Amino acid sequence: MDIPIATGTAFAIHAKGVMLTNKHVTEAMNNPDVPLTLQDLGMPTLALRDRYLMVCFGAESKDHHPAKLLHQSQKYDMAVLKVNRHFAAPLTLADAPCKQGGTINVCGYPGIVQDTLNKSAATPTRVVEIVQRWGRTGQANWIDFFSSDSFDSTLTRGIVSAPERNIDGVAYLQTDASISQGNSGGPAMNDKNEVVGIVTFGLKGGNTTLFGNYNFALLIQQLHDELDYYLQNN
Repeated sequence: MDIPIATGTAFAIHAKGVMLTNKHVTEAMNNPDVPLTLQDLGMPTLALRDRYLMVCFGAESKDHHPAKLLHQSQKYDMAVLKVNRHFAAPLTLADAPCKQGGTINVCGYPGIVQDTLNKSAATPTRVVEIVQRWGRTGQANWIDFFSSDSFDSTLTRGIVSAPERNIDGVAYLQTDASISQGNSGGPAMNDKNEVVGIVTFGLKGGNTTLFGNYNFALLIQQLHDELDYYLQNN
């Protein structure tokens, strides 16, 4: 049985399968809180065999690509992945910094949207079909319960609230473009669709009137030195 431990967003930066995401997205598979057995699910005979990264471009198994972890930054919340897939139009990294008030587009897979779509698609008939297929094949994949619509990305738009915020020695772009858990690792793009940052975190609170919409993307300019090797040597 394959069960997703966590989900996030990644995006292509090279035609030969090189992708970027957050380091904390890739580290989720090493979560020590994940039990070695599935006793909590009422299946004590099933034990954890392996953990791996998978990049999913659609609901079908042919669209699921195992990802190789090429690099994790020691300083930044950034990781480089490689999948066996060609990208016709990988995203371009911006050279110029943003200006306050400029347009920001954020693309990704917010968990709140995916959860809503998955619950809507989990009709009694579909659940029975999936369980029966598991019984016939002997293979169980929790992604079967994902709605096909949840693999279509969500695009939100905002402005550059602040071109640069320095937090613990790392530079971030601040934006009011909406994000939620699941957006992590996705691209923050300027009006030319050039990547200016990697969506990393937002300030959250129970009272939105107090916290507003303050979200942060790891500025891409500071990552060029680490990324040049993977952009040039493919």
